[in-house]
Amino acid sequence: MLRSPARHSLHLPWVRSVRPRLSDLDLTELFALTPVQGVVADFLSPPPTSPLPDFAAELDLVRTTPDHQVVADVADVPGVPEPIRNRILEDPHGAVERISRTLQVYWELAFADVWPRVRALLEADVLWRSRRLALGGAHALFEDLHETVTWHGDRLSATDSWHYSGSLSGEGLLLVPSAMAWPTVRRWSSRTGRRSFIPLAPSRPSGRPDNSRHRRRSSLCSDEPAPAYSLPSANRT
Repeated sequence: MLRSPARHSLHLPWVRSVRPRLSDLDLTELFALTPVQGVVADFLSPPPTSPLPDFAAELDLVRTTPDHQVVADVADVPGVPEPIRNRILEDPHGAVERISRTLQVYWELAFADVWPRVRALLEADVLWRSRRLALGGAHALFEDLHETVTWHGDRLSATDSWHYSGSLSGEGLLLVPSAMAWPTVRRWSSRTGRRSFIPLAPSRPSGRPDNSRHRRRSSLCSDEPAPAYSLPSANRT
């Protein structure tokens, strides 16, 4: 968002407001592990463990990342500058602590004051999606999620430049509403086996129905852990 605001023009007011607050915060290491496009370091975005996750609890999950996972995740990210990569690999535990402190400060400066509004938006989206699932099943849930996501019988398809095909881990399919994802959805597959496939869907305005897939937006945003809901589908791909 901060590095490519043109892709998310709806949120430019937020970008303009937080940039001055972040001017003294060194985000070089964090940005190196989270490219604007492509693979990011998996340990930085653990799936929510609760329908109503707390930022501090989610950050604790990051802090407990085993050294071997940090090393493997960093190796997955293309283009990490060698000095940053070497610094992390020499002391994975220290790197996780350092990055966690950066995330904490980033949260306090950029998100803490607006999070109650964002959380209300995301919770409304969860309620809307839950109703869709209860009344119409998986087809209704995914019918208006995004133009690139479709449900065919027992198969979920997502059209983009990244290819993933496989069975879920048995824990179901986790959907995480994200106010910042608009106008796209983000799909993650994880080596860890915690979740095989994670679509991040753009949140609906105030959780109300919108018949146009192209107008679905939110008024403010956060990529921080959000309310989540699961679709049990262990044998689906």
